[in-house]
Amino acid sequence: ALAALSTTPFSFAAPAPRDFSNYTWEDYKRQFSRSYANDAADVHAKESFQASLAAVLHQNGEFAAGRSTWWASINAHSDLSEAEFNAQKKGLSTSRAAHEHALLVVT
Repeated sequence: ALAALSTTPFSFAAPAPRDFSNYTWEDYKRQFSRSYANDAADVHAKESFQASLAAVLHQNGEFAAGRSTWWASINAHSDLSEAEFNAQKKGLSTSRAAHEHALLVVT
């Protein structure tokens, strides 16, 4: 029985990347229940989100073209700059940007 199992072909379908080509800032805020304390905080978070989205779209284009073996996705941290992420999630030194992002209000 063990020999039969080892010669039986198995096929696992890998999940496909989500298409984020029409994903918007409003979609992100709705999906992750985000609201911000003021317009300046919203604008700052939106800029970080747009940079994250551009990186995701680029990476997924590379994946679709067969030039990469992995794909990316938007997540709950996509509205953080790299400095904010490092400060909040890795405990690295804080920056003015990380402090300003503390104005996030999660509803």
